[in-house]
Amino acid sequence: DNSMADNENGLEMAELGSVKKKVGPAGAQSSTKAAETGRKEFDCKKLPFCCDVQQPGCICQQGDHCTCCAGCAWAGVVALVVVILLCFSSFWPCWGLAQYELADPGDMESFVAIHDDPSQPSLARERSQMGIISVINYNLFMRPQLVTDPDTMLENDFKDERLDDFIAQLDQYDVLLLQELWVVLSDGRKQRLVAEAREAGFPYYVRGKCLGQPIDSMLLILSRHPLVLVEEHTFESTLGGEALASKGILYARAWVNGNSSNAVDFFTTHMLAGYDAGDGPSVRSTQTQELVQFVQAQNELRVDGASSVETQPAIVIAGDFNIDGRDQHGVTNQHFWQLLSDMSPLNSSNALSNPVLQSMLGHGDFVMPVTYPEPIPTDDGLVSNLLKCNESAGN
Repeated sequence: DNSMADNENGLEMAELGSVKKKVGPAGAQSSTKAAETGRKEFDCKKLPFCCDVQQPGCICQQGDHCTCCAGCAWAGVVALVVVILLCFSSFWPCWGLAQYELADPGDMESFVAIHDDPSQPSLARERSQMGIISVINYNLFMRPQLVTDPDTMLENDFKDERLDDFIAQLDQYDVLLLQELWVVLSDGRKQRLVAEAREAGFPYYVRGKCLGQPIDSMLLILSRHPLVLVEEHTFESTLGGEALASKGILYARAWVNGNSSNAVDFFTTHMLAGYDAGDGPSVRSTQTQELVQFVQAQNELRVDGASSVETQPAIVIAGDFNIDGRDQHGVTNQHFWQLLSDMSPLNSSNALSNPVLQSMLGHGDFVMPVTYPEPIPTDDGLVSNLLKCNESAGN
C-alpha cells in the first residue's frame, strides 16, 4: 500500500512536473507575442491607418493586412490629394494670368498712335485716321468644361470653335467689352484670348479678379488704346447660386491714341441671370442702381501722373443686363423701362429725352430688338438657341 501510495505520489509529481513544463512554453509564446506586437506597432508608424480592429486596442498590422476601415482612410487621403490638385489647376489662372496690363500715364510720349503704328492691322489704322473707335459688347457664353447645353453636349457647346471665330474678327474692333468668359475650369480660354488679342494689337487689358468666390466675375476688357485706370465692383445684391460668383462691374479708362484730352470710361457688367419672376427683377434693379453709383464715382477720378490736363471722360456702359428688350408681342419690356429709370441719375434730363439712353433703345420708334437668339426646332423636337448661334460650325 505504501509503495502504491508512493507510486501515486510520484505520478502526481510527474504530472505536476509536466504541467510545470507546459507553463514554460506558454510563457515563451506570450513573450514572443509581445515582441511581435511591439514590432507591428513600430511598422504602423511607417504605414498609418492600417489597424486590425479584431485585436484589442486596434493593434496595427502590416500594410498587406489593412482592414476595410483602413482602406477607406487611405482612399480618403488619395481623394483629398486629387481634390487639392484639381482646385489648384482650376484656380491657377487666378494667379497665373495677370489681372491687368496698363499703360504708364506719365510716359505717353513713347506711345505711337494707332494710325502710325505699322504693327496694327490696316483696318484699325484706317479707323484711327478717321477718328473712329470701334467697340464691341459681347457675351461669349464660354462656360466651364462639362457645362453645356444638352443639344451640344458632345461638341462641348462649340466653345473652341466659337472662340476661333471671334478671334478671327478682332481686326474689326478697337475695344472689346466681354462677359461670361470663365477662368475656373475654362481650359485656358481666357488666357488664350488675352494672348492672341495681344498679337492682334490689343496690348492693354483688365480682367475680373478672383475675390474669394469660387467663380470670378467672368468679365474682360481689351483695348488697342492705352488703359490708364481700372477698377471693379462686386454686386452686393444677388440671388441663389449666383452668390457663388463675383459678378459685378468692370471698369477701365482709355486715352484714345494716348491723348488724355480724349478720355473714355468703359464699363462692362453681367447682371443676375434667370429669375424672370419673383425677386429677380428687383435684384436686377438694385444691381443697376449699384452700377449708377459706381459709374459716378469712377467718372470723377483723375489720373495721377498725367502729362497733360485730363478732360471729363466720355462714358460707355455695356454688358449683359439679362433683360429682354421686348416681349413676344413686340412691346417694349416693362423691365427695360425700369432699367432706363434706374439709370436716369446719369442723365441731365429725363431718361426718355436723353439722347444717350435713347440710343440704347436701338430704334427711333422705341422698339428694342429681341435680346435672345430666336430658337429653332431640332430633329428630336427640342428647341436650341445655341445651335442657331453655331450654324457656321457646320451643324
